[in-house]
Amino acid sequence: MWSSQAVKDYVRMLHPGFDLRHIMTWKTRILFIKKMKKGSFIGYNRTYQATRDMQMAILPVGYYDGYDFRFSNRTKVYVRGVAVPVVGRVCMNQTMVDVTDCPDVAVHDEVTLLGNDEHITVYDIAQLSARENIREITSTLRHDIPRILAHSSTQAYEAEPLAVPLERDISLI
Repeated sequence: MWSSQAVKDYVRMLHPGFDLRHIMTWKTRILFIKKMKKGSFIGYNRTYQATRDMQMAILPVGYYDGYDFRFSNRTKVYVRGVAVPVVGRVCMNQTMVDVTDCPDVAVHDEVTLLGNDEHITVYDIAQLSARENIREITSTLRHDIPRILAHSSTQAYEAEPLAVPLERDISLI
């Protein structure tokens, strides 16, 4: 990672052949899918009201894990290659997303919270959440979230497929 676009440009000027790219991806899986009626409120403090009948997916990730509450109603995640918005307030251990426009979505589908290919880099979500310092995003990720270290040959050194285990016990109210 680099601290700013200016640093990235400077490094590329000094080392034209040097390939700078984002190196961090954070993924989880859909835990539950619920149909919501138009007019329903989602999340604490009723911060989001459904403007149509919708499908909402529950992700087992929240601010306890480092997915900042400032991402509430501001960021997006990717499900099956489709950008879907975070709706409602990010909770301590769960986040809700609108998957209405995501065809054939199912429980256990992989969700990208942060990553380069999906255009939701640490820089993108830092800007959306009004964070000046991108390190605030990466340094608040819980230490016990499994890390997979990949070599340039794409060989993984630790095979933990999920950022958050599917077995997390949650309650829906």
